[in-house]
Amino acid sequence: MRRYACLKVLGIFAIVFFGYESADAWGAAGHRIVGDIAWQHLTPTARKEVSRLLGTDTNYPTLADACVWADDVRRDSSYRWANRLHYLNIPESESAYAADRDCKPKTNCPSDAKCPPRDCVVSAINYYLEVLKNPESTTQDKCIALKFVGHFVGDIHQPLHAGYAHDRGGNDVRVEFNHNVTNLHKVWDSMMIREMGGWTGIAASLNLELKATTTTERLKAWSSDLDPANWAVESNALVPQLYKNIPKSGQIGEEYQNEHTPIIRAQLQKAGIRLAGVLNRTLGV
Repeated sequence: MRRYACLKVLGIFAIVFFGYESADAWGAAGHRIVGDIAWQHLTPTARKEVSRLLGTDTNYPTLADACVWADDVRRDSSYRWANRLHYLNIPESESAYAADRDCKPKTNCPSDAKCPPRDCVVSAINYYLEVLKNPESTTQDKCIALKFVGHFVGDIHQPLHAGYAHDRGGNDVRVEFNHNVTNLHKVWDSMMIREMGGWTGIAASLNLELKATTTTERLKAWSSDLDPANWAVESNALVPQLYKNIPKSGQIGEEYQNEHTPIIRAQLQKAGIRLAGVLNRTLGV
């Protein structure tokens, strides 16, 4: 079995010093929430194919589990080429995504790996969806593509994964969150979600909210936009709000959490609905 197949991988949550030092958007909990929401909105045909593909990898048997995989392999040197695929940067002075400026051509792809042509999360999502759709792709390649797509759709909805290069998506913004010295990126990746409770409870709450009739129009709007470039612009537009109300001392806590929890909840829901949307479109309606 070749290096990039759906192999057994040690369950390690990576903090890797390539590009973003803490690029595991949403952390394991957030990515599982996105996968769980997506699973609830897959068509029967798409569910069957997702189950078939994940059935080849006993370490990641559910879509919620599979959405964590791309972070679990970040300490595996054979996947180092994928580090920059977790995010992109849009200049602070710009409000639109431009591939030539924001997603450079990929230059470090190993000869035995399937890599997107450009080195950012937008290109990665589009590329691995094509691998999933291609009838000539092997089951192993499709399994890896599914796990990459599941993870990267979550990544692109964490606003600081579409943030600014000058502070490495908030990694260089030092803060003290609930008396823990850290950085703004990590606060958004995992620390605020941790304060919201366990991932299964959050997922159940968000799924229940999505079933309410009041969310019908939101669901239609989110499902109708399945272009990752648009998602990047949408996330980037949220970034200025994340920097507001951070005092010079950098001390933030409950007030900051309460102000931004609605953004977290909405972004997790959008990611789940849109992941379901692209998988339904790709794997069968």
